[in-house]
Amino acid sequence: MVGGVFGKKKILCVIPARGGSKRIKNKNIIKFQNKPLIYWTIKAAKKSKYIDKIVVSTDSPKIKEQSEKFGIKIPFLRKSSKDDKSSVHQATLEAISQTESFYGKYDTVIQLMPNCPLRTNKHCEDALKFFFKNKNKSSISFFQYEWMNPWWAHRWKGKKFQN
Repeated sequence: MVGGVFGKKKILCVIPARGGSKRIKNKNIIKFQNKPLIYWTIKAAKKSKYIDKIVVSTDSPKIKEQSEKFGIKIPFLRKSSKDDKSSVHQATLEAISQTESFYGKYDTVIQLMPNCPLRTNKHCEDALKFFFKNKNKSSISFFQYEWMNPWWAHRWKGKKFQN
């Protein structure tokens, strides 16, 4: 449990990492800088001084195995919300429910996507500080396209963009 700006809030970090990506097979465990992509998110979460528990929510034994190599205990695999039609918030809600049955309740949940290798523990801590300082009920991160060219993220198909 952390104190200070957060009071005595128990903070759970959920990393939703589905195994069945259609565009890039096993994208969460492909190598980036000689480590599986998910490693960088686990590293940032583990270094955060505010996160009490980290859970990787996955349907993939391969992702489970890789995450456990980096010190994350995964006592369950995702039972539902594992196809490409399920939203990430459905998977996170399921992970919260599954986590409560193993570890008890948490006051706050931070969701970190596994495919953001440039995120650091400072980013996590700054987001949590912002969240608690502003007494938010929810918060989501975003960024303005600057060095990241939007054409890298979208395709023009007919008269609209596609992801």
